Amino acid sequence: MLRLVTPRLRANSIPHSKLSTEGSKVIFHGRAVRIIPCAIGIEPEIFENYLEQDSVQERIRALREQHEGVKIIVGVDRLDYIKGVPQKLHAFQIFLEQHPEWHGKVVLFQIAVPSREKVEEYQELKRNVNELVGKINGRFGKVPSISCSGSQLTLSGRIEFCPVHLKHYSITQEELTALYAVSDACLVTSIRDGQNLVCYEYVACQQENKGVMLLSEFCGAQHILKAGSIIFMPWATDEVAEAIHRALTMDKKEREEKYAKLITQVKKYTRYELLTLSRQSPLGKANGYCSAWWGHQFVEELSRISEAGSTKVHVSQSASSLSRMGAKGGSPATDSGTETVERKSSLANGKKLKVPERVKFERSTTTS
Repeated sequence: MLRLVTPRLRANSIPHSKLSTEGSKVIFHGRAVRIIPCAIGIEPEIFENYLEQDSVQERIRALREQHEGVKIIVGVDRLDYIKGVPQKLHAFQIFLEQHPEWHGKVVLFQIAVPSREKVEEYQELKRNVNELVGKINGRFGKVPSISCSGSQLTLSGRIEFCPVHLKHYSITQEELTALYAVSDACLVTSIRDGQNLVCYEYVACQQENKGVMLLSEFCGAQHILKAGSIIFMPWATDEVAEAIHRALTMDKKEREEKYAKLITQVKKYTRYELLTLSRQSPLGKANGYCSAWWGHQFVEELSRISEAGSTKVHVSQSASSLSRMGAKGGSPATDSGTETVERKSSLANGKKLKVPERVKFERSTTTS
C-alpha cells in the first residue's frame, strides 16, 4: 500500500509505461497495489489559543489601524519554485492594471520564508521576486515627491502606500496568527505542491472575519477545500487576477457560506473528529495531534485489506482441501471445515491492528 495525498500525485508517482490501473488499484509487476488519499490536517486549537493572547490582539488592532479602509491579502510560502511566488506577483500586478479603482485600497502581505539560500537558482529566484515587488510598488505605490535644485535631489514627505509588503524571513507564530486574522483573503499560487497546510491555518484564524480562500488547482488541499474556495490555474495570470477581484468584492453572505464549508473540512481532519473514534481504535487516544487522523485512516484501511486477504486465503485453503480429498475418493469430514475456520487471521474476526504505545504523533511547525 502507498500513502499518497492527492489523485494528481497518484498519477505521477510511478512511470505509466510500467503499470496499469483498476479503479483505485495499480497493477505493478503482477501485484495489485491499492492507493488511497490520507489527508493530513492541523490543530485549530493552537491558533485559537494564540488569538486569545493579549499580544496577538494588540498586534491585530495595530494592523487594522495601520491599514484602515484597505483590504489585506496574505500569502505565506517558502521561497521555492513550486510555490509560485513570481506567478502570484504577476497576477497581482495584472489585477491592479485591470482595476485602477483598487489602487491604494488593497495590499498584499507576502511572507517568503528563505529556502536553500546557498543554491544559485534560489538566489536568482529571490532577485526575481525582489525586482517584481520593486516594480509593483514603484508603479502603484504612493511615494514622496522629489524636487531638484541644481545637482541636488530632495525627497519630501514619506512613503504613503505600498501595495506589496514582502517579508523575506520567518516570522513568529504570534505575528503570523495576527496577520492571518486581519486578512480579507489568502492567496496560494503553487505551481506544484503537496498538501500545503497554510490554507488550513488561515481558515482556523478566520472564524471572526470569514476571509476568502484563493487556491491553485495544483495545491493538494484544494481537493478537500474546493467547495469553499476560489480555484484557479496559477499560470493563467488573468484568471488569478479575476479570482482576486472576485474575492475582494464578494458579499458577506457568500463569504459566510464558503467559510462554513472551509472550517468544517479543516476541523474534520483533527482530533475534534478523531475523538469520536476513540472507542473504536487505540489511535483515537494518541496525543490528539493532527497526524493521528491520517494514521487512523491508514491503519483502518490496512485492517480492512488484511481482513479481505485472510478471507480469500481461507476460501482458497478450503477449496484446495476439498479438491485433495475428492482426488483421494474420500468425503470431507465435518471437523475438516472447522480446522480451516480456525486458521483464519484474528483480523478477520473484527480485531483492529494494535498501535504500540511508544508511537508518537508530533505536529510539524515548518511552513508548507
